[in-house]
Amino acid sequence: MDFKAITLPIIHDELNAAINAGILVRKHNTDELSYYIEHDDDTLEVVYRELDMIVDTLSSVLCGTVMKPYTWEIEKVFPVLTEERKYHDPRIWLFQNKPHISFGYYPTILFGEYNNKDKKIESIIYLPICNNHMNGLEKNWGFFEHDKKLCMVYWPQPLIIFEFNIKDNNIEIENISENVCEELGIGVCGGSPPVLHPIENIYYIFVHKTIIQNNYNVWCVAFTKINDKEWRVKGFTKDRLNGGNPGDISFPEGAVYDKRNNKWTISGGYRDQSLGFWTISHDDLKSKMTWLF
Repeated sequence: MDFKAITLPIIHDELNAAINAGILVRKHNTDELSYYIEHDDDTLEVVYRELDMIVDTLSSVLCGTVMKPYTWEIEKVFPVLTEERKYHDPRIWLFQNKPHISFGYYPTILFGEYNNKDKKIESIIYLPICNNHMNGLEKNWGFFEHDKKLCMVYWPQPLIIFEFNIKDNNIEIENISENVCEELGIGVCGGSPPVLHPIENIYYIFVHKTIIQNNYNVWCVAFTKINDKEWRVKGFTKDRLNGGNPGDISFPEGAVYDKRNNKWTISGGYRDQSLGFWTISHDDLKSKMTWLF
């Protein structure tokens, strides 16, 4: 797995670090966003947070940049959500062919449609799920769309998936599926929005997992829906994917797939100090996975 750490210029002088990167593909010469790289001129729409690492790690705002995949050239940086200093852990994903951003705002989970022309989040919706991650509830959710329905991986072990019904900006839980996968072990936390492999028709989510107390590394879980109500883990990586020092804290928070080169780009936080970008071929990823069925 190849890796690159990126340090971005800080927009807000009172903040001092840029971390937690989520990504989508900006298709060449358009404003359309996708999970798939298909052209040499495709770029990455990156959303991240600027925060105050010295005084308060919850004091942060949401920002973004456009970046070239593999060379990691930065086109520009811009603010996305800055009204307060309590936004954290953004993910960017698609629903009904429109980009959305989800983020934490203690003690709640929120999301809204992302206007990627004006670089702002609109029509923010509060999720009817959790109270506060500090009380032990998961905050690293993976939103995705399945059969035109908004779904969310709330927890990867056990695999808890919510299916929602949205009408007039009101959201209701329609189904909850829970699948315990003992083989995955403990310490698995949420990560990137799941991406559907274009040929296999399997969802892949890159997660972080504790292997040393308070240190996290990059892993992958594949899952699928087996009937109208149930989702199950189909496979998972046997070992951590990121090399180097096991103590290098790595939090995957975004993923896109390169159809031309059959490889993944995973984005996230690295050492709680910079943006991290990992790349791995799909064949290499599959060779590292244990398949359950």
